[in-house]
Amino acid sequence: MRVIGRYAVHEGTCKYFGTTLFREGYWVGVELDQPNGKNDGSVEGTRYFSCRPKYGLFARAQVVEVLSQQRYAQQHRVQNMQRVKQRQPAQQPAAKTPALGTQLQVLASIFRFEKTKNEWSEIGDGRVNLFVSLRQRSSSITDVTPLVTLQGTQNKVAMVNHFVEVETKLEPNVGSDRAWVFRAKTLQDDKGEVLALQFQTPKDAMDFSSHFARCCQTVRHYKLKSNMKLTGKEDPPPAPQSNGLTRTKGIPPPPPPPPPEEEAGAVNAASHQHAVSKGNSVVQKQRRRLSIAGSDVKADGVVRRSSTSNPNGNKMDTRKSSNLDGHFEASTNSTVIKSYIGMSKKGYAPYNIKKENQDACFMHEDPRSQSILLGVFDGHGEHGHRVSRYIERNVPAAIFKHPSWATSPKTAITDALLSKERDILQNRSINTSLSGTTAVVAAIRQNVLTVANIGDSRLILALRNDKNRLKPCSVTEDHKPDLPSEQKRIEKCGGRVWAMTYDDGVDGPARVWLKDQELPGLAMSRSIGDEVAKRAGVISDPEIFEYEIPEQAAFLCMATDGLWEFMSDDDVVHFIEKANGNGKLAIETLMKESERRWKNEEPVVDDTTIVIAYF
Repeated sequence: MRVIGRYAVHEGTCKYFGTTLFREGYWVGVELDQPNGKNDGSVEGTRYFSCRPKYGLFARAQVVEVLSQQRYAQQHRVQNMQRVKQRQPAQQPAAKTPALGTQLQVLASIFRFEKTKNEWSEIGDGRVNLFVSLRQRSSSITDVTPLVTLQGTQNKVAMVNHFVEVETKLEPNVGSDRAWVFRAKTLQDDKGEVLALQFQTPKDAMDFSSHFARCCQTVRHYKLKSNMKLTGKEDPPPAPQSNGLTRTKGIPPPPPPPPPEEEAGAVNAASHQHAVSKGNSVVQKQRRRLSIAGSDVKADGVVRRSSTSNPNGNKMDTRKSSNLDGHFEASTNSTVIKSYIGMSKKGYAPYNIKKENQDACFMHEDPRSQSILLGVFDGHGEHGHRVSRYIERNVPAAIFKHPSWATSPKTAITDALLSKERDILQNRSINTSLSGTTAVVAAIRQNVLTVANIGDSRLILALRNDKNRLKPCSVTEDHKPDLPSEQKRIEKCGGRVWAMTYDDGVDGPARVWLKDQELPGLAMSRSIGDEVAKRAGVISDPEIFEYEIPEQAAFLCMATDGLWEFMSDDDVVHFIEKANGNGKLAIETLMKESERRWKNEEPVVDDTTIVIAYF
């Protein structure tokens, strides 16, 4: 492999990859071919691998380039065939334009979004090459423009030959940390397209993001030097490097992107990020994400949730059977809840037929404290389903066994959530670096409602007004990165908040990013898990709400954001009210309507879990 240093390029063999004690994050340990290193494989008394003194070097993954025998052979063939005119450019894309700086080659599946069909189509699997090329605009030798070039080949046949603007943001894919979605233009006719790359491993996706950032800086630096030559100004010295991150000489580190623009008008807690107009209940159009999908594949059916099972099928505490409507009558008489019901429906992503349902929920009764405990969880990332399942299976018992459960439910819920998060972070069988889950846990005892919220799942109450009409009352507030208090904390911790604006004028959601990397792109400011996001200021402390349930309350509804993304609080209350107390019908209707709105806006449908409790 090759290590790209600030003033030199070193080659060697990878001996170690993982976390270290001398600095946080993932590091690559390399045994160099020449004695240009700094150690013998040990740092500060801890040995990570063995080699001769001054042959060992540790570097970040983004400055390490993996080389192979096949790659050397391919580069050699390209150089030999540059003068062979009969060779098709598609077979040797690298010979068409000279490369500036280093190149990244990685295996990936390539998708293109078909706007007329409103769906994704797979171009094929092959080798993706990302580099900076010099494009000649006219007959003049000096009239060249640097471009971040993306080329993909399969069996020496070109699949894509595009360039990407330096202002382009890579959008992470829903439910995966191995894919990026972005806009690009064809080199032949500058035709704009939306492409998606799905890599074999999360590390490949991280390497692609880091190399893309370096390519963008190479283009900016090249243009800056060209302008200085035209104006006669001197070339400025290279920007100083920090934190041991080595970059190509003369290329400054990527600056943080501009902050999101202020939207006109304040958005209150009831509308959250959806900017709901109370007059007509119209949700302002906003792009949730660009997600990989393909031909339509039917999603799994609705799964009824009860106190005997959860959305993932594991057994819970045994309760009596439900009635014909699917309701479970509350066995305790000391609570205002009369019945409750929950269902979960797996979404679909046509590119991934075996997609897991990343949602989870539970519904429990505790006879000793005469309480009912409800919870919904929305996992995200490649291992999000494992995180949500772990929390759903282990939190209820931890709450019921907590010494403060009988006297202070909020203390018991908070401690249980944080304790189980610590357990899962120490559980090496579940990768939580880029995976996590939201959580909304509600305890109802007599007429007191205690809610703990982490993330962007939501709980609302439906209250009757003086005209006997049901109106929503938001209990929780979505933890979005662009909330002033949340954004202030994130930026104070060294992270940044940024939302992408697309060519069609539709904004993407605000996301959390590391200061110097295009990771993790989390669309919430609090979550359980997400170790990388914790370094950018994301926390797991639950926000606690306590209310006395008023007499005019008709029901509560708690759900994951698969429901709330394209439906307002007023919409949800309206559909539940129309079901006339039939919870099964209400949830099925909500899921059907939510799925319809998803398909109108996105080529995928998110998992949706809904729990309704009637007073």
